[in-house]
Amino acid sequence: MDRTFLRFAAACALALAVTTLLLWLLPRFSAPGGTFEQALARAADPYYIARLWVSLVHMVLGLVVALGLWRVLSPSSPGFAALGVALYAIWAVVELVAMATNLFGVNMAWRAGYAAADPATKEAYRVLIIGWSGVWDGLYFVLGSGYSLGSLVFGALAIRMTGIARLSGVFLFLAAAIGIAFLLGGYAGQAWAEDAAGFVYPVIQPVGRAVLAVWLWKESNRAI
Repeated sequence: MDRTFLRFAAACALALAVTTLLLWLLPRFSAPGGTFEQALARAADPYYIARLWVSLVHMVLGLVVALGLWRVLSPSSPGFAALGVALYAIWAVVELVAMATNLFGVNMAWRAGYAAADPATKEAYRVLIIGWSGVWDGLYFVLGSGYSLGSLVFGALAIRMTGIARLSGVFLFLAAAIGIAFLLGGYAGQAWAEDAAGFVYPVIQPVGRAVLAVWLWKESNRAI
């Protein structure tokens, strides 16, 4: 049974690499959302809506991969492996809630309903739509912190091993660095850190997750 699950987790890690690329690529086809009118138009932007659906799938895949990492790392360090899963669960669950709220609340209800609403409802929608960016900032801080710390924990455990496991540890450390850089850019005003993270993200993250897929598949061959 463990062998089957680890192979499933390996397949999810490979799919995670694909969704990572999609999450980087899809925004490049979307119109900017800087003004209120542009934000309203996002409800009808197929690329923007597709990105939200991909994000939902991405989080589920990420949680399965975290459980796969727990399975291969828990024999040597069960406590820290469980901590890694808990931190990744924060990342996954908070982003699932955020993306579902964005998809069904912000876009399908507030933005899509704005044009046909009466003046009082329009004003309420305006407040909600404008306020969503602040709510998202708070949620992103939580999920970004969970992801960065979880990657650090898993990376520290994996890098003590050899071969593909150690290489996976290196990529997990790089993933943590990217996550921290985005947090520094968004919450500490360090634009250079966010720019650097954005530059390496489309290479480091998909490749790192593909490496995780290879590692988990190899580990499945040792499982019962």
